[in-house]
Amino acid sequence: MYPCIFFGVCLIILLCLPMTTGQSNLICSSQPIIALAGNDVILSCRLDPPISASSRAVEWTKPGLDPEYIHVHQDGRLVYQSQNPLYNYRTALFVDKLINGNVSMKLFRVKTSDAGKYKCFLPSLWKEAFIQLTVAAVSLPIVSLAGIDKATSGVVLQCNSTGWYPEPEVFWLDAEGKLLSAGPTETVRGPDDLYTVSSRVTVEKRHSNSFTCRVQQKNINQTRETKIHVPEDFFMAPSSCTGWTIFSGTSNQENQEISPSEDVVLEEADPDGRFLRLISKSTTNQVLGNCKIEVNKKDMVYSFPKGFILDAGKNVTKKGLMS
Repeated sequence: MYPCIFFGVCLIILLCLPMTTGQSNLICSSQPIIALAGNDVILSCRLDPPISASSRAVEWTKPGLDPEYIHVHQDGRLVYQSQNPLYNYRTALFVDKLINGNVSMKLFRVKTSDAGKYKCFLPSLWKEAFIQLTVAAVSLPIVSLAGIDKATSGVVLQCNSTGWYPEPEVFWLDAEGKLLSAGPTETVRGPDDLYTVSSRVTVEKRHSNSFTCRVQQKNINQTRETKIHVPEDFFMAPSSCTGWTIFSGTSNQENQEISPSEDVVLEEADPDGRFLRLISKSTTNQVLGNCKIEVNKKDMVYSFPKGFILDAGKNVTKKGLMS
């Protein structure tokens, strides 16, 4: 009799105990999750083996934040009162998947300030796990022609890219993918923690005249690049009129030139020094940038802006400035 009573009591106790969940573990991604600023991201966590979390409280927190609660799901809904204001209307659970043990959280419109460690905690199971979020920001580089290097007859290219996080590297490549030697990269970090990088390179005439500026951040496996094709006419000889001195003509003296050029010659000069006209006799464009022409040695000076090009067979009229 006593064994039967004992057995009956044990059976009642067993029926009253909750189902054991000791076999189920909370598993989150072991690798950092990488998200681009402005995009949405899923912080993946699940119960394994799967058990329903539909009726359980699910707490997502960010340790160190005050308040630390990012998303608290209880009684089938989000508890707004406990949520950190920085995450208002930016979080959600997959409610229809809770029954399968999926307690992942979706974070909308990611910001760089969202980066850090997050904790998923199920109080009823006393299970917790951590997941790391890395936030990146990238932008497409802009490449432009910055000028002409008179010493090498090369073209100077400028590359700018704004809005990177973390700090990226800048590389220049030719059409075959070979690295080009460039000056040091200039880096500026803005008040929003985003980086702006810029770089210059001087390139010489090549078979294709195509060049690429590549900006990359290896830690987040992000690369952006822009290609530019430099017209062949931009690769010119040094300035055709550097060092010219012109004596304007009078009634008994013809125009004379010191250090004349065979490619660019004086077509007309006003006797009063108000203007002069140059003409290109060359079949290729001529660089007049940084060119300074003195008339009557000191009275009038004609100068051209950096990078100015006189097209082949064309002429240019320039007004003089008193020296």
